[in-house]
Amino acid sequence: MENIHILSAKLDPIIISEEQLAKLLGIGENSSIQKLFLVYAAKTVKYECKMYKKQISGVDFEKN
Repeated sequence: MENIHILSAKLDPIIISEEQLAKLLGIGENSSIQKLFLVYAAKTVKYECKMYKKQISGVDFEKN
């Protein structure tokens, strides 16, 4: 296992849908409150990225 290369994950908040993000984070269909906050946060980040012409991905997306 010496030749293992770990790649950092990239996540484009403009492209990924809220449904895909919820699935990726393990937020199920029965978690309506968590999903509501996730959708609000994701839409806010998407808006800010477009408004301020920022490109973020991976951990930067989680920090916003």
